[in-house]
Amino acid sequence: MADRNGWELLRSGTTERNVIIAEGVPDWLVWSLWAERAGPQAPAVLGVLSGSWTDELAARIPNQTRVLIRTHDDKAGHKYADKIAASLVDRCIVLRRISRLESKGNQNVIGR
Repeated sequence: MADRNGWELLRSGTTERNVIIAEGVPDWLVWSLWAERAGPQAPAVLGVLSGSWTDELAARIPNQTRVLIRTHDDKAGHKYADKIAASLVDRCIVLRRISRLESKGNQNVIGR
């Protein structure tokens, strides 16, 4: 799944935008609608379902792109985020949301 900016990214293999990778249709839709209203610097939004992330998709994301991985905050989501991050970390700036489990007791965490 991809929003308008995501389709352009996948088509061309180039972008000057940040990229959000969201797990699941509802999360992808929410991020896509938000990005549509975010203006000309809106990120590209890609949606993934279980097992849909591939090395071919990872290869379409340009080097040095800032990528925010927003998978579900559960064991499967963390495992999937690890897989996505591993495919990008050597050439992109990979950011991940801190989970409730990881941030428990940490008062300095943003975005719980």
